[in-house]
Amino acid sequence: MHKNEKIVRALLDEVHKGDVSAVAPEDYFTDEAYYQPLVPAVHPIQGSQEILAEISRQLVIYTDLQAEIHVLIATDDYVFTERTDHARILANDKKVSIPLMAIYEFSADGKIKAWREIFDTGYAACQIDVDMDDMAQITGSV
Repeated sequence: MHKNEKIVRALLDEVHKGDVSAVAPEDYFTDEAYYQPLVPAVHPIQGSQEILAEISRQLVIYTDLQAEIHVLIATDDYVFTERTDHARILANDKKVSIPLMAIYEFSADGKIKAWREIFDTGYAACQIDVDMDDMAQITGSV
């Protein structure tokens, strides 16, 4: 297994625990890292602490998150994942399965310097049973 694949899988494991408050950002991210949870609708979230704060924000919306990885390609510079994220929405107890793609870009010292994800918000809104205005609130794209 490629070293960068191990880092991405370890990070996803931390997120799946449902609480990232004990995660040391320097274990995964460069100081200037950014996370763009929905390209292009959401502006990049800059900084390792801010990335973990955004993940914490997301974890109050859903629980029981599991990433079913279909394809993972790792190089010295990138990890690409095609996956389906399964979760339970806390507001209405709906179980959802959202297909998405994510790209993790790595620095020379093996830290994530960029994390970009894309998924179909219309498909997600239908599963969650919300309108697109509510979906924008959930994704932070307002």
